[in-house]
Amino acid sequence: MKIRYSREIAPSLVVFGVLLALSSPAKAQAPSTSAGATFYVSADAGSGGDGSRRSPFDSLSQAESASAAGDTIYLQASDSGKVLDGGIALKPRQKLIGVGANDALLEDASDRVRLTNTAALPGGVMVELSEQNEIAGIHFMNMGNAAISGADTDYSGTFIHHATFTGNATDHIEDERGLVYSISFDAASGSVDGIQVEDSSFYDGEDLGAIRVFQ
Repeated sequence: MKIRYSREIAPSLVVFGVLLALSSPAKAQAPSTSAGATFYVSADAGSGGDGSRRSPFDSLSQAESASAAGDTIYLQASDSGKVLDGGIALKPRQKLIGVGANDALLEDASDRVRLTNTAALPGGVMVELSEQNEIAGIHFMNMGNAAISGADTDYSGTFIHHATFTGNATDHIEDERGLVYSISFDAASGSVDGIQVEDSSFYDGEDLGAIRVFQ
């Protein structure tokens, strides 16, 4: 089965709620027994930060190296409007949340933390999924590759919400229709279940697609 939503179909697509089960039977999910640690990343941060709220990391790669399964990574809104540049491979049960003051989720689209990835192709994925991840409060910009990608792993239980996806890079990885997709779910093998995409918008970009599902 192949399901696609693309800009060719809808120039501005708003997803209020999508629940996906890419194959069956689903694997049993073990509940988390710990809240995990908390780390912060900001485009405004200077070098040498320790990942705390007052001294955040300045890159996603630092948070990836320092964090463990079950941890929460907060992306702080930039006071100067800077775009955070880079990518991260999430570990199981990790959350990647764009926040404002007092760690409040950035539900308003105009306030969301802006993120891109200008790595040379075929890189450029902003967020690589594993199981039970939560991603919210982020404005993904100028995709050269998928902004969020699930492939070659079990990413069951992924919850994406209050996210914005706009624009594609001049150089980008295209599918057979010439589109680069904001979210790419690949379930070529194994079982993937319980994926939710809610309260998210996809628009702009001549070659921008929204959600691609391969099963």
